[in-house]
Amino acid sequence: MSTGASSFPPIVPQPAVDQSRDATWPGWIGGLSVAFAGLTLLGACCGSATLLSVKLFGGMAGMDMELPSPPRIMVGMVVLGGVVAVVMAAMLLIGGIGTLRRRPSGPRLLVRYAAISLVLAIVQLPLNLMSIRPGAEWGSALAHAQFDALEKNGTQVTDAQRAEADAQAEPTAVNYVMTVGGTLIGCVYPAVLLVFLRRPRVRAHWEAWAG
Repeated sequence: MSTGASSFPPIVPQPAVDQSRDATWPGWIGGLSVAFAGLTLLGACCGSATLLSVKLFGGMAGMDMELPSPPRIMVGMVVLGGVVAVVMAAMLLIGGIGTLRRRPSGPRLLVRYAAISLVLAIVQLPLNLMSIRPGAEWGSALAHAQFDALEKNGTQVTDAQRAEADAQAEPTAVNYVMTVGGTLIGCVYPAVLLVFLRRPRVRAHWEAWAG
């Protein structure tokens, strides 16, 4: 007896989606994002505190120092960098918490954070390199200002100390290597986020979360 064509609908393969609630990646991705948000804010505060502490140093040390003004490029980068750091830290924090709570908005925000961070790193690297020499010259001028104040107070400053301060005005290869290396290190976590969260299996997982 012929049954004719099958009455069952054709089986269409579906993308594999890991709906397991015991997946561990939301915990470590979310936790690391929250931690890096705090470190980002801390770094921004340290940069601002460096310029402020120099202005306060002379008075606190009880010396009459004529402090040189910091280079404009350094001031601008500290101010702009602080604003950007607050915004990026907020994205990390909100995205990390959302990931910990298994909300699709969390990983989605982390992906945006990662893409923006990598673009900013490309833009910021030339500016960082341009600020190395002005920063070194400013450091040398600060050292000479301190020596001048010491001599006014009767403390002898040797020629070797002056020569060492003069040498500080010339940046070394180490300064440039550290700047480039620091930028590359800062790109590691955003790159990991961008690659990992956009993997088809992982993306299908977090897009299936409720909320």
